[in-house]
Amino acid sequence: LLEFDQSSGKGTELTEKWMGYCAFHLGDYKRAMNIYKNLANSANPPSEVYVNLACCYFFLGLYSQAEKVLENATDCPLKVRLLFHLCHKLDDESRLIENHNKLQNVTEDMLSLAAVHYLRSHYKEAIDIYKRILLDNRGCSKQQIRESDVYEFIELFPNWSTSYLALNVYVALCYYK
Repeated sequence: LLEFDQSSGKGTELTEKWMGYCAFHLGDYKRAMNIYKNLANSANPPSEVYVNLACCYFFLGLYSQAEKVLENATDCPLKVRLLFHLCHKLDDESRLIENHNKLQNVTEDMLSLAAVHYLRSHYKEAIDIYKRILLDNRGCSKQQIRESDVYEFIELFPNWSTSYLALNVYVALCYYK
């Protein structure tokens, strides 16, 4: 539908933004990158276009380009998370710590922190974050989660919210490692 609107000349900037969003979330990062480049070159680019373009570069493995594009991006939580992951990929320890300190206590930031802990083989720290997120999104007590070992933890998870079900896989991967 979006492509039809675009090809029939009825497309707008909003149509392009949605096409970029859809392409990115379908894993077509090159196509999303081209759409976001076109938006960035427009007379009045949307504020989020540079962060979205940087995300495309990141997923394409073009880390230096992602970092360069982020210089033009407005400050937002996604920019902080992306810089955090870029610093990890570029082995920039001082900037990694700097961006770690900018993370807030919100689910998206905590998931980024857990991912970097996992990638750095800090499995215990990743497990603690995943368990905290799961705990915040279900009805059991904090004490129950803290005291659970791997087998008890697995027995507890049938009641987790389906929105966070995949976190159980990450917890299992951490225990496996």
